[in-house]
Amino acid sequence: MDLETFVHFVHVLLAVIWVGGAFSLQVVATRTWNARNSSRLPEMAADFEFVGTRIFTPASLLIVLSGIWLVTTSDGEFAFDQFWVYASLFAFAYSFLSGALYLSPHLGRAKRVWAEQGATSPEGRKIMRGLIVMSRVELIVLVFIVWDMVAKPFS
Repeated sequence: MDLETFVHFVHVLLAVIWVGGAFSLQVVATRTWNARNSSRLPEMAADFEFVGTRIFTPASLLIVLSGIWLVTTSDGEFAFDQFWVYASLFAFAYSFLSGALYLSPHLGRAKRVWAEQGATSPEGRKIMRGLIVMSRVELIVLVFIVWDMVAKPFS
């Protein structure tokens, strides 16, 4: 296996982990939310935070770095002015920034609320609902990136 094939393999593998993990977390979130057992929300939020910081963040950074490497070493096959490349970079930036600027701070806020008001706090539940909605939007963005990478529209 040459270096380009290896980097492409890592790029795709990490994307599978990121998108599949996000999908799996949505299944867990839906089951937990529909169970109406608010006492489980803090534990679920802690798991989301763990996966986000220790799996999704490093995976997403390696995905974008490997993607940039693949474009810059492709001998003109891929270019940054191709729609699918810059659309994916834009979607990655949205996903990364929504995690850093919305999801992570709101998870921290929910943890503080639960520490002060208890695991069944209505305010904690409200914060968690917003986090679930935002993470679903993020999953849609991730699915768009996969489609964009496969279909390569307008190229």
